Amino acid sequence: MPRLAARGPIRRLEDLLRQVTIRERLIFTFVILLALMLATLVIPFQLTMIPTFLLMKHLGLIDSLGALILPSLVTPFGVFLLRQFFVSLPREIEEAAIVDGCSVFGAFFKMVIPLSLPAILTVVIFAFTLTLQEFVYALTFVSVSSQMPVTLGVSTVLIRGDIFY
Repeated sequence: MPRLAARGPIRRLEDLLRQVTIRERLIFTFVILLALMLATLVIPFQLTMIPTFLLMKHLGLIDSLGALILPSLVTPFGVFLLRQFFVSLPREIEEAAIVDGCSVFGAFFKMVIPLSLPAILTVVIFAFTLTLQEFVYALTFVSVSSQMPVTLGVSTVLIRGDIFY
């Protein structure tokens, strides 16, 4: 008898899943992925430093500014900011571009990207300021003095012990 009682909620769940459209499933999946990405904000950056170093070494970006810029471009904050901006754009703009003859990708690149330039520039400015202020990442990824940001260059090149050069 308990098996029949257990099948009732399962059947109701199956019926509910049949009624959900593919678009709603995709939205649910994106919300779950966004929640997981935002959960990574509570992970200290010191835990991700070694995997990031190995990735930068594999990409050949060690001793370049790319090793400092790339990790700060794809932060969960930047993804969340861009996602919120894209959600706030009216869907009618994309639909009007499709009606006028653009493909979905054409509507994205010709309509949505130009409208989202302020949000993209905001993320780039945040990434730039984060890159300039990072001391530990710069100390880990860059050893050439010409590629060092100011915070690292002053403390390693100009100051040696108590002697200022």
